[in-house]
Amino acid sequence: MKFSYDLKAINLAVIFVFVVMMRFMAAADDGSVTLSWRIQNNSGSSHSLIKYDIRYLNALISESNWSAAHRIDNLPAPSTEGSDSITVKGLKTGETYYFAMKVCDEVPNWSRLSSNFIVVIPSTIPASYTGFTLSDNYPNPFNTSTTIEYSIPNKSHVLISVYNINGQLVTTLFDQSQDAGAYEISWDGTDHNRRAVATGIYICKVRSGRYSSSTKMVLLK
Repeated sequence: MKFSYDLKAINLAVIFVFVVMMRFMAAADDGSVTLSWRIQNNSGSSHSLIKYDIRYLNALISESNWSAAHRIDNLPAPSTEGSDSITVKGLKTGETYYFAMKVCDEVPNWSRLSSNFIVVIPSTIPASYTGFTLSDNYPNPFNTSTTIEYSIPNKSHVLISVYNINGQLVTTLFDQSQDAGAYEISWDGTDHNRRAVATGIYICKVRSGRYSSSTKMVLLK
């Protein structure tokens, strides 16, 4: 299963190029992320790009921790068309990763650090949960609302709750009995008083009888 997200342009604010992240996809089946981007020259410079440097962490990347971030090996050389991609494998499911990029020309001039872009690697459901599933919400990250899909193997009481990163209950989305089947429910980024919550990571937990699973949701404003 793959999820794709369209992102706003990420400007690197350098003297010779800017970077546009057109689309990235997170593959739920093998803990991998595929990143695709396009480079455009916005200064009239004749300098050619010679390499990329893309890194990731489980925390926001800045210049202060750039050297500590995990460097992605075997990056492609910049293509003449300016569109490239890379697949990063071996990421842990259920984890949130922050990616950032720098680019270099032939002088060499290195760009400033790009904005971070965030992906949550979907959690896997243990085989013992046959018939009970919780899919990762989509879109994720989200801005106004996100959809959670789940299925239950038999009639049972279903409780769907949203918690903040500190484990505090934000709101209860559903709390009643349901027949066996597949369902979906949306969350609009508000608490139990219908007040908008802050940007951040939230946990959606679904309980159905003896089954329970959770997924991370990233709200961006």
